[in-house]
Amino acid sequence: MMDTKLPYFKDALEIIKNYDHSFIVRNSGGLAVVGDEGVLNFSLILPEHPQQKMPINTGYEFMFHLINEAIKPFGKISEAYEIKDSYCPGDFDLSIDGKKFAGISQRRLKNGVAIMIYISVNGNQEKRAEMIRDFYQAGLKGESVKWHFPSVDPSVMATLEELLSISLTVDEMKQLILNTLLQKNCTISPGVYSSELLADYSEGFEKMIRRNQQMLGNSIDKELIE
Repeated sequence: MMDTKLPYFKDALEIIKNYDHSFIVRNSGGLAVVGDEGVLNFSLILPEHPQQKMPINTGYEFMFHLINEAIKPFGKISEAYEIKDSYCPGDFDLSIDGKKFAGISQRRLKNGVAIMIYISVNGNQEKRAEMIRDFYQAGLKGESVKWHFPSVDPSVMATLEELLSISLTVDEMKQLILNTLLQKNCTISPGVYSSELLADYSEGFEKMIRRNQQMLGNSIDKELIE
């Protein structure tokens, strides 16, 4: 949402279009990230007692340790600290050898907390970072603003496939995470899309469309989101 405050926001959106990407304003996290077929996004939604709020770092650390357990068989572990010149930098950027491959955000829900992560599993991470670098350059045009936007350096980011020196697909990464949960005695059950759940989803989807149309005006439409 912070990106909408760029002084030349519409010019910045044109950069995304020129890279042949669509865009959406998400309701978690602060700054732009890139999603494509080589990026895995998933969420952990943890219950929370109304009278005992979960400390903010607890959710971040849960996700951080889950990913490290998943990649442990490959002989490397990630570190969690801010990679300043990455896109969407934060205290829980996940990196190996100083190069970021994932970022974590968090959002409180009714009676719970959603911890969300994107993982650059494979693909052209340099091009992803170049797009966001160009996005900010077009959106700022050298002006100083009260908000901090990163000066994105593509060299400080990489894919997990590159950092582990293996061939890795998004489906394989999903399975590594599922296997880790099973090893930690979690029970995995297939979800059921009940009529109530589908109705809630439809309502939330329409709210998301309206929010984006309000924030982006004529730059986005319902067909693009769908």
